[in-house]
Amino acid sequence: MLAVTLAGGVLLVLDVAVGRWFAVPVALASLLLLLSLWYLLPLPLLQLRHARSRPGAGRPPGR
Repeated sequence: MLAVTLAGGVLLVLDVAVGRWFAVPVALASLLLLLSLWYLLPLPLLQLRHARSRPGAGRPPGR
């Protein structure tokens, strides 16, 4: 919801400032960027949590 609202704000401002021909592609690009960041940034944290939850994680081999 937040990404759609921000992209809508970008569309509104750019539509008034420079015109719709430029505003629509930029708003779509900003929406794609925000959605990709929303899903891609948490992945390393989830992988780290999963690695720590496995038994024996963090122990050196042979102990």
